[in-house]
Amino acid sequence: MLTKRGLRGAFLVAVFATSGMVAQAGWLDGINVFRKNRVDTLLITGNFGRSRVLAELAQDKRKHPILLISPEANGQDELFFMPTRPEAEPLPQDKFIGFIEFLKPGRVIVLGDANFVPTRYVEQLARSNVSTIVINSEDWAKNAEALGRILGYQGLAKLYAGYVTKLDMAQGGAIESDAQAAPATLPPAPMMAPGSMMVAPMVVE
Repeated sequence: MLTKRGLRGAFLVAVFATSGMVAQAGWLDGINVFRKNRVDTLLITGNFGRSRVLAELAQDKRKHPILLISPEANGQDELFFMPTRPEAEPLPQDKFIGFIEFLKPGRVIVLGDANFVPTRYVEQLARSNVSTIVINSEDWAKNAEALGRILGYQGLAKLYAGYVTKLDMAQGGAIESDAQAAPATLPPAPMMAPGSMMVAPMVVE
């Protein structure tokens, strides 16, 4: 069960330690991943403006890989493993938990509520033996603060706020609705599938 923790209610923390599935050979053996060193942290989030920018900013600094979930019009999801920006490997939806257990991350951080990462994926993590932290405030500024504290990245929230402002201006408005702009039940609009990086290094003057 997910329970609320500190950081001013910004996120929910769930640490799951139960028996999990065994990763299958074949397709998983062929995926292009780096496994010489164990992955410390895997970030999982939806392919939406605010969530993807936050994940990519964290990756740019801490080099954590990202698993991006992109909803499709047919009701299915496209999954993309992003070991680095802007590289992305398509991942079959039914290989989600098997791939994560194959990767053997020290922990998984899920960014966003069910509008960003569908509940079925969090439930699969709960049934596995993967330690998982869920950060799911409706306020993405708080999500950025929480992620920055967990990763030891003090400037993440401030940097993230700057990128969100620039994206809002470039797209003529909020890049997706949040609790302050629309009902919480209204899902955000997905971004294009990864093929290029969402963010580039900002020039500090």
